[in-house]
Amino acid sequence: MSAPSTEQQVAAVFGWVFCIFFIFIGLVFTLIGSFQIYQGRKTQSWPSAPGRVISSEIESSSSTSRSPGRTSRSDTDYRVRVRYSYEVAGQKLEGKRLQYGYGSHDERSSAKKEQSRYPSGKEVQVYYDPKNPKDSVLVRGSGTSWLTAGFGPTALVFGLVAMVYMAKRRRTGSRESSPGS
Repeated sequence: MSAPSTEQQVAAVFGWVFCIFFIFIGLVFTLIGSFQIYQGRKTQSWPSAPGRVISSEIESSSSTSRSPGRTSRSDTDYRVRVRYSYEVAGQKLEGKRLQYGYGSHDERSSAKKEQSRYPSGKEVQVYYDPKNPKDSVLVRGSGTSWLTAGFGPTALVFGLVAMVYMAKRRRTGSRESSPGS
């Protein structure tokens, strides 16, 4: 009967952490995506009120990734930020949300095209939650939330399958090293 080496123990711990990480990420993405889809579906029945765009701008965020042996890679995402005003039951309100599940653009030209639909001063239809009129959108639906909701279960299943594989492998390995085998 031989005890597992330190390298094997470290590899096993790393494997379990890897599995738990994917399960956790899968759960988080599933919950976020599902919430966004749920909220987006609710907007389909929201009433509308006339509104006006106060401001419209493109916001960019950049990230750089470096991998060993490779050059660094820079990635920039662009988001359209719109502020609009509207009135419900005599109460003047402001909103910022274009749509639930709204994502970013990889290209500035794509963001610019979307921004051109919401120039400052433009009259727009604002859809608002009748139970909480401060909650509003300019576009009904849930945008690309299905991507988030779809990635979640994929990562979750991957983590679970890897965990089952590791558990079977561990059981098989312990049977081989037990006395009387």
